[in-house]
Amino acid sequence: MKPLPCPFCGNIPNVYPTDPSREGNDFGQVRCEYQRCPANPVVGDGAIQYDERGSAAYKQLAIKRWNRRHDPRTASEISRTRQSSDA
Repeated sequence: MKPLPCPFCGNIPNVYPTDPSREGNDFGQVRCEYQRCPANPVVGDGAIQYDERGSAAYKQLAIKRWNRRHDPRTASEISRTRQSSDA
């Protein structure tokens, strides 16, 4: 899985750790580090307790969280869409 472009500037974000042996293998993080990005968002893996899954698993969790986007529709629009698809 690859991260989507930054929702604020459109650039491809960096995924960390790039070198688990040097940076550690118990986290995953996605960051937009483009100098002209107005927000420079950072998203972590969201893990509360780290275990022996390794950096690849944590990076995938971070990418999954990064790729989740806010649905701009209102609750009533979402409800109508669900009701029409259930019919």
